[in-house]
Amino acid sequence: MHESLLELDWLWLADFAPNTTRIATQPFHLQEQDGAHLRRHVLDIQLEHSNGSNTLVDANPATRLSDKRVQEQFSWSARLCGRKAGAT
Repeated sequence: MHESLLELDWLWLADFAPNTTRIATQPFHLQEQDGAHLRRHVLDIQLEHSNGSNTLVDANPATRLSDKRVQEQFSWSARLCGRKAGAT
């Protein structure tokens, strides 16, 4: 399932990529206490590749990339996922 045309584009590209072995939409819910603030976010797509690596997709149009809230969300998601990947 997809919620936007941008997500659909990602799914089309992933479906035809020879190294993509699995695709999951809205694969998991991220949540972490950040000081007094509880952050929550659901990523859009998780791609598993034939070499065992994964790509997490947070689909947002390029026009929103200059939005400070979007930048903070991306930065937090990347830090949290990076810490979790290093913990395994």
